[in-house]
Formats: sequence, C-alpha cells, structure tokens
Amino acid sequence: MRPAIFSLFLSLLLPVIFQSAMAYDLYLTRHFEKQSGGKDPELTELGAERAATLAILLKDAHIKQVYSTDYKRTQMTATPVAQMLKIDITSYNPRELESFAKSILSAKQNTLIVGHSNTTPMLVHLLGGQAQSIDESEYGDLFKISIEGNKVSTEIVKVPPISIRNTQAISVKPIKTHKTKLRMMFNGEEVGYAVHEFVVDGGKVRATEHTSIPAMKIDATIELHFDAETLETEKMQMTGAMGAPVDIEIKGTNVGVSGHSSMARQAFKPQGKILIDQALAQHTYERTTVLMNMPHIAYSSDPQFINWFNAYDNEVKRIAIRKTGEKHVTVPAGSFSTDIVEVVGGAPSQIYYLDADSSAVIKIEIPGMPWVYEKTE
Repeated sequence: MRPAIFSLFLSLLLPVIFQSAMAYDLYLTRHFEKQSGGKDPELTELGAERAATLAILLKDAHIKQVYSTDYKRTQMTATPVAQMLKIDITSYNPRELESFAKSILSAKQNTLIVGHSNTTPMLVHLLGGQAQSIDESEYGDLFKISIEGNKVSTEIVKVPPISIRNTQAISVKPIKTHKTKLRMMFNGEEVGYAVHEFVVDGGKVRATEHTSIPAMKIDATIELHFDAETLETEKMQMTGAMGAPVDIEIKGTNVGVSGHSSMARQAFKPQGKILIDQALAQHTYERTTVLMNMPHIAYSSDPQFINWFNAYDNEVKRIAIRKTGEKHVTVPAGSFSTDIVEVVGGAPSQIYYLDADSSAVIKIEIPGMPWVYEKTE
C-alpha cells in the first residue's frame, strides 16, 4: 500500500503539537530540480524556489538537525532551512545508509535529511517508514516519518516551488484615522519607541512611523501614501538616521517602482546610494506598507502569498502571511485576547499579536532576535 499523500496545508503548515520525549519526526526528500550537465550540478531556479518553500513548510517543525549528502544540489536544497533555523548542515555518506539510519534513530530528534532519488526511499525504509520509489523525473516529495515509541507512521507532502503558487491580492479591512504607540524592548530592556499614525482622507491614507532609539543613534521617520482599498503605495519616504543618515524615496508599486535608497547596512557590504527603477509583478506591495497595515489585512490560517518590494535593498521577496494561533497577551496598554499572525520570509520574519476584536497591534516579536514591540496606549 502506498503511503497517504496529504494536502500541503493540512500537515506541515500547521503548528507542531506538543510531543513527548519519545516522539519525533523525520523529514526526508531528494534534492530538487538540478541543472543539466556536469558532475556536480547546482539547482535550477525552479529547484531553488522549491527549496525556499521547504523552509516555509518546516518553520514550525522544530527541526534540530539538518543532514545532506556532499553535493551542491543537496546542499542547496537544505540551505534555506538551515539558514532559517541557524543550524549547520551535516554531511553524510549515502553509501553508508544503514549505519546512518541507526545514528538518526538513536538521536530521537526532529531531523531533515536531503538525499537522492536512489537513496531517499531506502533510507525511509531503514528508518522504519513506508517507502516508495522516486522516479528520476519526480521532485518535491517530502516524506514525514513520525515515531512515537514503537508506533511509526508515514506521510508524503508535496513541496511546490513558490514561483508556481498563486500570489493573491490583499483583502483590506476598513482603515480609520488612528494613532498607536509601541515601546521597543531589546533583550528585555526598554530602549525606545515607535509611533504609528494613520490619517484617512477619502480613499487615500497618509501613514507615518517615527522610531526613536537614542542609544543606537536611531531617529527615523517613514511616510507612506497609499490607497485605502488596495494598499497600492503611491509614495514611500524615509528620512533621519538609522545609526547613520538614511534617505529613501520611491514612487509607485502597481506595475513598477522608481526612486533611490541610501542607508547604512552594517550586515552587508556598504551599498551607498542605489537608484531604483524596475518593473514589478502582479500583487507586489511595498514592504513597510504591508507591515504597518497588518491590523487591516484579512488574514486566515491558510497562508496568503504575496510579493513585496523592499526599498532598503531594492529587492522583491515572496512572503507568506498566516494566522498560527491565539494567545492572551498582557502589555502596558492592558490585557488582550490576540490572534497570532506571522509574516514569513521577510528577512527577518515577524510575529504579530493582533487584538481579536479590533485587530489593533498589541505586540510584535522578531524570531531569532531579542526585539519585542509592545503597545503602550
């Protein structure tokens, strides 16, 4: 009997439920689409897109170890997951599958293993799962082996490339004139604040965000002009200092964007002033407009995929927005029942806690970073 093939959203995209010490999940896949020719080809653009989707799917899978054979195509398949979770990729020998399987079973940890069409099914079998063959032309089968004591179950999830997912137009809730202040916490200490202010005039919105963190020499203002129904951004301007002077201005995000970006980027090579002039795909939104409007976006537990344009780096990324749960949260402004909504893939991803009644921003967390924003008034 072939293992059941489960839908994409009913398995890996759902948060992992609490597991006992003896319960763990193993995820196995062959590398994704590879380039033709050569002894050690890299992934194609389609394969790289599929690898990016894999990272989104496994975000909540509590992966502790990432293994790959020592080939470019398998390493590239595993890299987005490893980078997202800040885990090193460990190489294994595909010619020693039996001993490798024993070491995986003795570790009893949630693990991702990337291999090949002629090794992955055998490894699934050696790990106690229900294997099936993989044709050389097939890509995107992800085996999930769930082990709890002597009980073993196998699922197969299809991993589509992000590029073939349908991006969607954002559905926008009514926007009203309002003001929100959030205190900014770094490593548990208050270091500054951010103020969001929206002024609605007919079908147009002018929104500003002022951020102040004196100790980090941050004192910057972002001004947005966008359509209240579509979030189409007519203009975005950022001035002030982000540790060093910043000067960003762009116009238009419907079918194209133009302008310039100049800011210090310590994490990367100095970028200087970037001239911006590029066409944009359908359903592409300006990054800050999306983040400031999270309370106004009609989110659900099914991921919504959009493109967003980041003027900081002149880049377009594909983003997933989804509700992952609910939580009662206490902040200086009071106690609230909130929806937990994640924005995944934005480098960094962000977690929003939104008032279940008014959808106001109550709290924001940055996974993997010591930053927390909390509503104060």
